[in-house]
Amino acid sequence: MAAILMASLPLLSAAQTTWLLPANGTWTTGSNWSAGVPSSSLDAIIDAIGTPHVISHSGGTINARTLALNSIDATLALSSATLSMNNSAPGGCAQGAITLSASTLTGMFTNGAGCTITNLAGSSSIRFTANNGVIRATAGSVSIGGSASPQGWSMGSGALIEADGSSAIVGFNLGAGERWTSTGEIVARNGGQINLGGRNATATLGTLKIFDTARINLSGVIENTGAVLQPPQGGQFDAVGGSIIGGSIAPGAIVLRNRIGAGVVGLRLEGGAMWEGNVDILDNNLRFDPGSNFTGTQLNATGAFGVTYVGPATVAGKTITLNTINANKTTFTVGSPTVADTRTVTLAADTILRGTAFQLRAEVNTNTLINQGLIEHLSGTSTTSALGTLVNEGRIQINSGTFSIAPGTLTNNGIIEAGPGALALLATGIAFNQGPSGELRGTGQINLNAAIPGGTLRPGNSTGGSIGTLTIQSPFGQPATFTSPTTFAIEIGGAGNDQLFFNNGSKGVELGSNMVSLAVTLLSPPTAETYRVVNLAPGFVNPLNGTFIGLPHGATLTVNHAGIDYNFVVEYDSKGVTLRLPAPTTPLNFTGALSRKTHGAAGTFDLPLDTAAPVSGAVTVESRAIGDGHVIVFRFDGNVASAAAVSAVDTMGNPLGSTSTSVSGNEVLVTLTGIADNQRATISLTGVTGAGGGVTNASTSLGFLLGDVTGIRSIPASHIGATKNRSGQPTDSSNFRFDLNASGVVGAADINAVKARTGLALP
Repeated sequence: MAAILMASLPLLSAAQTTWLLPANGTWTTGSNWSAGVPSSSLDAIIDAIGTPHVISHSGGTINARTLALNSIDATLALSSATLSMNNSAPGGCAQGAITLSASTLTGMFTNGAGCTITNLAGSSSIRFTANNGVIRATAGSVSIGGSASPQGWSMGSGALIEADGSSAIVGFNLGAGERWTSTGEIVARNGGQINLGGRNATATLGTLKIFDTARINLSGVIENTGAVLQPPQGGQFDAVGGSIIGGSIAPGAIVLRNRIGAGVVGLRLEGGAMWEGNVDILDNNLRFDPGSNFTGTQLNATGAFGVTYVGPATVAGKTITLNTINANKTTFTVGSPTVADTRTVTLAADTILRGTAFQLRAEVNTNTLINQGLIEHLSGTSTTSALGTLVNEGRIQINSGTFSIAPGTLTNNGIIEAGPGALALLATGIAFNQGPSGELRGTGQINLNAAIPGGTLRPGNSTGGSIGTLTIQSPFGQPATFTSPTTFAIEIGGAGNDQLFFNNGSKGVELGSNMVSLAVTLLSPPTAETYRVVNLAPGFVNPLNGTFIGLPHGATLTVNHAGIDYNFVVEYDSKGVTLRLPAPTTPLNFTGALSRKTHGAAGTFDLPLDTAAPVSGAVTVESRAIGDGHVIVFRFDGNVASAAAVSAVDTMGNPLGSTSTSVSGNEVLVTLTGIADNQRATISLTGVTGAGGGVTNASTSLGFLLGDVTGIRSIPASHIGATKNRSGQPTDSSNFRFDLNASGVVGAADINAVKARTGLALP
């Protein structure tokens, strides 16, 4: 036996006392020991004596310099007691059993290969140097820590630590810097739990096993650099705290769940540790230190706590979903909970942060969250808490419910959109800045705590091209004012239009005179006569003051759609702004031109003009004499109301003669006087209007060459014979071009006029 003891335990001092009683007995009975009850200066020796027996102690503290339990027959049973051993002298249990019920073992203690320590009830603790046997909890909890010197403990091959039972917990409770290592087995079964605290490396975790509903919880530090943390056999690690340094975490290795009410919350990834795949969190928290992240695209957090990025960090290509299901909001946190410094986290353009009734928060109010992607509030009431600075360069979208931005600074260079029935609340105490590219938009309500600092107010949803009303609530009792250039962006489609509705108590809206612009876009042709684009809530005492830049009352705002201009009249009143569209106009169409002469009693005869011929080309020639003036008739497809102006010019654009106009039905008659013969001319009308409104312009070119009876733009000798052949004929529609003096009969005067001009040609 001495040889066995020497092989398993260090040599004991000479100051010792040995258990003598071959039966059950109490530790504190002096006669049960060879040299009296053990003390802090007296070693306790329990050797094999051939009879099973229990050495018991209940209540209070007992001492021994060291303990040497070397008997498979002996059981040391402690109940609500402490056995304190000297930290400087080695000892332990080589063979036998120790049972604990709400008791403590402490000292430089080794649990040998033949020894089993079992916690039967209550909360117990063991502080020792090594375990080569079995440590088990069948009920209650047992906390395992290292002795004060050396720090930590080790676990050899073949050794076992086990939590066996639905109420059994084994916790590794080591001090700061204390380490444990294992080449044995750590097992949780029958609903038991193992809490892995302290510090260890992935390579020295030993064999970890989980059966049925049992759990192995991570609460300490695992040094994982260059390694892959794999799940325990039969299950997953439960994260209840602690951290993993470096390396990667295999998919399914860790589960983050059910930490409401627990004293330790969440898991920390540091030193570039990477979570492989997607992440699911239930009532727990996952913290990413700089350089750490997850490799998947989806992180779903439900219930209390959520996810923390310490920063500096850029979160790219991720969708983070936060779903609050109880009183504790699911949270996205920026910054370190242990260091009060300045940190920045950026949500990249391809990242989405969305959820129901979630919270954005910062550990300290100097931290900054920059959103370049999408922050989407789905429903409920979401908030920010001590966020420091929120910079929105992407989109914040509130689909329904309320999104409240609490004290701090909000800088909006992107889009904040409140959907139908949604409220974006910029609470009192927040500093709100909005750059030129910033937009407040949507069909819900946005409550402001101060003046509007520029940017764009855009009702409706321009992404979908839909019409809507955006309600702006300024601080109650104060007018809506603007401190930087602001644009009201309004869309009109058919009979509907966007509207900005100001709901700010008894005060008005101060547009100023050089601060707010109006930009109107037509989604489809307008069909209504009036569009109310700015409206003040009923009951306003103070009116709307000021005007849009460049648009005084009654000004015309021209907006083009599909190549057609629509001219809106801008009208201001005390309760808002209306765009009025005059009745649609239908311009007249120019249908042709004629040269008209009255030939005495024979009547009036019209010479059709080729309106398409250019002035220098094959123009129609008027061969008849000017008389009291040439009358050029412009015809339209409807009755003419007026013609604003007329001009007559030669081929060089120089004015010709004198002009006058008159209107008759669908015709405008232009009388030309003082026009010399043998030249080309262009006659133009501008500003022709009809009953349907609208403006039409028209022009025609022609030549004047007296005697060109066939309209060939010259007078050959053959024209003399042709005129003679018609001599004496009354003028009619077949020969009116030969009646040069418009007398009503082709006669000698007409023949002589042709003879006198034979050989001329239109220049």
